[in-house]
Amino acid sequence: MKISSFKAAILSFAIATISAWSCWFTSSNFNATYIAGVNNFFAHYTEAISIDNATYHNGQTVAMPITVFVKVSPRFGDEDGEVAGAKEITRAVLQYKILPSGSWVTVKDIDNPDWSMNFDHHVALFGRNIINISNVSAGTEMLIRVYLSDGTYETGDLNTDISSSVPNTATLSSGGTYEGGALRT
Repeated sequence: MKISSFKAAILSFAIATISAWSCWFTSSNFNATYIAGVNNFFAHYTEAISIDNATYHNGQTVAMPITVFVKVSPRFGDEDGEVAGAKEITRAVLQYKILPSGSWVTVKDIDNPDWSMNFDHHVALFGRNIINISNVSAGTEMLIRVYLSDGTYETGDLNTDISSSVPNTATLSSGGTYEGGALRT
């Protein structure tokens, strides 16, 4: 049975500014990879002029099944000591977690594909209607996160849980930082 509405929080790794992984989200890269939205089309993030103006919208009410749209482009090598140029994405993982006490469930793991994860616009990278959970009540909250790696840098840590609250609107200046990165729906 499909539920009529589902409160989803999409935790975007783009706002997961954990010190070990923060180098992914530089002024050169923040518009290159992110969760754009879910379903038909509840926007989570729209590209901004600068990283200081980036705003992420969480707490959307959506119905099952859920399609997650992401923007995926190579990461630009712009860190000190790093070779400049595009770094292809080599791994993408989609996960969800039912709140308040669920565990992270890997929906799909794309590891070393023989094609380039490089798209000019947001796409249903993991497939349409990819998250379809039965036996959950309307109004149940969940977190969705996308992990990306270029083989050197990662957008977060798949072993990290989310224990901080996720606001409905987050910016870097308002303290939009989370462990492990995610989106609340």
